[in-house]
Amino acid sequence: MDEPPMSTSPDPGWQLEKPIAVDAEGESEFSYSHASSLAVAVTGVGAMVALAIALVAVIVSGTSEGDGGTQTGPVASASTDWKIVATEFQFDPSAIAAPLATDVNITVENKGAVQHAWVVIKQGEEITSETEFDQSKVLLGFNSIDSGQTVSDTFQFDQGGTYQIICSIPGHFAAGMKGTLEVQS
Repeated sequence: MDEPPMSTSPDPGWQLEKPIAVDAEGESEFSYSHASSLAVAVTGVGAMVALAIALVAVIVSGTSEGDGGTQTGPVASASTDWKIVATEFQFDPSAIAAPLATDVNITVENKGAVQHAWVVIKQGEEITSETEFDQSKVLLGFNSIDSGQTVSDTFQFDQGGTYQIICSIPGHFAAGMKGTLEVQS
């Protein structure tokens, strides 16, 4: 008696998982798992691949100058007027300097596709992982900047030194969205 060819799945919603037995003639029997399990695994892997690509883009583009000739890397002198551009997953410039006890205008434009934040962490409260972050560590900044939005405010720094800048949106700090503010006397 001829048997019909073996199907790779008994139902379109199910996927082939692994052989569970091999008969005397070397034919395999298979077990099946629902496709949603596979979809979850593939989605997780896809998200990790996308994040890795974004991180490579950040590393490669981290030395370029942004619009208007803004600086990246170490800052030579303090300015009272800064324009920062937020994208996935970086600030440009990532390092800025401001004078002590002087009004400093800070404008942050989100040119990214997703919401970002630009916050300055209190001196002495530097974080090394997102699990260490909470709002009590924020000195000042902008907590949520929608894609395409520009926000601006004037700040004054009463204490000199180096401050950490981060994007406080979950996952963004871990992806490299951070910088420094040097308050110079």
